[in-house]
Amino acid sequence: MFALGDRANEMRNLVLQLLQIEREETVSTAIATHIEPDQISETELETVVQTVHGLPVGSPLRDFLQTVIDAGQRGAGITALAQDGELTPNQAAKALGMSRPHLLKFIRNGALNVHYVGSHQRISYADFMDFKQRHDDASKDVATALAADHAPARQITLTDEEMAELDAL
Repeated sequence: MFALGDRANEMRNLVLQLLQIEREETVSTAIATHIEPDQISETELETVVQTVHGLPVGSPLRDFLQTVIDAGQRGAGITALAQDGELTPNQAAKALGMSRPHLLKFIRNGALNVHYVGSHQRISYADFMDFKQRHDDASKDVATALAADHAPARQITLTDEEMAELDAL
């Protein structure tokens, strides 16, 4: 193990505190943590800003923390999800912005795969991301179709001759 400086330890602890990442040694479970804007104090946000300025430009951690800062400053909630584990239906529903009963409908109809740990349902990260992509694509398709239905009809003008021709058909 290598020794971290005080600033690095402070940053690490802050990131872990903000994201509330929990890991168990026996079972690797992804924790989908959601933080509402009112849960982040100005002091915490400023600490993260200072930490970001201390990281090298182009650092993936800097980019990630900048995303957290931007969301916090916009007043948006922040959801963090570890890629190496599993989600409960509650965590998946919260990360997708839908109710648990609505998510369970997708599970029941086979659109979202689950497996069981004892009697508890778990969703792998890969299955979650696959479902999220398909759900997002379908939502865009529906929005496009609805927008097309509400588009004003194009009006054309026909001459008497063209009208007579159409009537003959």
